[in-house]
Amino acid sequence: MKNIRNFIKFSLLGGIGVFVAFLLLYFLTEFLGLWYLASSLIGGLANYLVSFYVHKFWTFKEKQKERTRKEMILYFLVVLGYFLTDTFLMYILTDHIKIQYLSSKTILIFVLSVPNYWATERVFRNGKKVLKPGYA
Repeated sequence: MKNIRNFIKFSLLGGIGVFVAFLLLYFLTEFLGLWYLASSLIGGLANYLVSFYVHKFWTFKEKQKERTRKEMILYFLVVLGYFLTDTFLMYILTDHIKIQYLSSKTILIFVLSVPNYWATERVFRNGKKVLKPGYA
């Protein structure tokens, strides 16, 4: 049950960073003429900065500030994996399957949310016992 609550909180609070990333994707692509993948990566970087602090202090309530540097590095690795996967899949969906780039991004937000939660949760658990999926 705690995992479900945390996933919902992760999704809702993470929506702040996703909203910032989505706005940057649209603005940079439509108004500044940047390639959609470059815009997506810039938006993703902004999402990383916003989401790190939101998830550390609110989603997972990790109060130990002395671990922040280590967590930021680990979270960066999670985000890097997400970026690479997201960029590759967005390219496939947009350029090869011919789905509009904003629709591709929306699909990937939902598809990648569970593995992203799983990896992020492990960054911030700090040795705390984490319930396995399916157990209350």
